[in-house]
Amino acid sequence: ANNAKAFKVLAPDASAPVGHTFIKCHMVFDIKQGTLQRKARFVASGNMAEAPPSITYASVVSRESVRIAFLIAALNDLDIEAADIGNAYLNAPPREKIYIRCGPEFGPELEGRYAIIVRALYGLKSSGASWRAFLARVLEEDLNFTMCRADNDVWFKPAKKADGTRHYIYVLVHTDDISCAAEHPKAMLDKLDQHFLLKPESRGRPKIYLGAEIGTHTFEGESGKTYWTMGSQTYVRESIRNVEAHLAKKHRELKSKVSSLSEATPDGQALTE
Repeated sequence: ANNAKAFKVLAPDASAPVGHTFIKCHMVFDIKQGTLQRKARFVASGNMAEAPPSITYASVVSRESVRIAFLIAALNDLDIEAADIGNAYLNAPPREKIYIRCGPEFGPELEGRYAIIVRALYGLKSSGASWRAFLARVLEEDLNFTMCRADNDVWFKPAKKADGTRHYIYVLVHTDDISCAAEHPKAMLDKLDQHFLLKPESRGRPKIYLGAEIGTHTFEGESGKTYWTMGSQTYVRESIRNVEAHLAKKHRELKSKVSSLSEATPDGQALTE
C-alpha cells in the first residue's frame, strides 16, 4: 500500500512509454536484527537498467560529526531529539526513466497494464541519491538551513534562545535517520513532519543512534552540567553472544580467562595486544 504512490498506471490500451527502460519488480523478505521484526518490501530490479550518468552516491553523516554535535549540545545547553522518516525514498522523484508491467500483486483491474515509476523506488540505482537531493532541497529552501562544508550531512541555521542567547540549530542526516540539536528540537521535528512522515514511535531523545547507546550524565557539585554519552555496551554484548552461539554449534566455547599479554619477546619484555 505504501508503494502505490511510486507508480503511475497507464490506460489499459496504452503502449509502452517511449524513452523509458523496462524492468521488473520483486518482493524482498527479511528479519530485522535486534527486534526480529519481519519485514517485506516491494522493490525494483534495478540491475535490469543502466546506471544514470548523474551521481548515484549518497553520503551519510559521520560518527565524528555526531560526537561533535553532542558536544556542542552539552556546551550550549541544547536538547537533542531523533526520528525516523517512514518510506523515505518514496518522497523523492526518480532520476531514471523506468516502467514496469503490472503483475497480479496490483490486483485484477490493473494486472497487465504498463506503469511508470514516478518515485525513487527502493532498488533503483539512483534512489539513494534522489532521496538525499530531495531532502537537501527541503532543508535548504523550505527550512532555511545551510549545509556544512566539512560534512554535507550536517545542516545548521542561526537561532536565539528565549533569553536572547545566540546559537545554531543542527540537523544531522543518516539516510532516513534524523537528529536535531536545538533548544526545542521537537518544534523543528514538527516542521519536518509537515514535509515527511516521521514515525511517531521513533521520535524523542535518542537511546540508540547509529548502533551506539546514547545517554546523559550530570556532574555532581555546583555546576550540575549535563553531558551526553555514547557507548558500545550493547553492540559488544551482542557480538560476544553471536560468537558464542557460532562456537557452540561446533562444540567449542570462549575461554573464561584470557591474558591481555602476548608471548614474551626475545628480550623478555611482554607485548600488550
